[in-house]
Amino acid sequence: MVSVLDRQRARILRRNNALQPLAHELAHLYLDMRWRILPYSVSEPFVLAMAEPEKCHLAAAKYTSPESISNAWKDRKSLTRCGLFDLLRAVLLADGAVRDTLPLR
Repeated sequence: MVSVLDRQRARILRRNNALQPLAHELAHLYLDMRWRILPYSVSEPFVLAMAEPEKCHLAAAKYTSPESISNAWKDRKSLTRCGLFDLLRAVLLADGAVRDTLPLR
């Protein structure tokens, strides 16, 4: 483990001064603040997708309805990194009610 977000003590612990581990933990913190504290198994793939957004082409919104978001969410383990990035963008732009319906396990 190179870094960790210690939510209980509100700090980021790092084993070295590299920028990438800090950015990784800040991405976890962003998800916590923008959405909610997610289980690691849910948040980690999204944080990895956020690590290099410049490698993904920002296309028109792919998921435009609550149903399309829900269907993609159920199938998220089969999405590519860019697909996860698109899904995360759709989830964060959706109404809070849509986010609340997504199963976190």
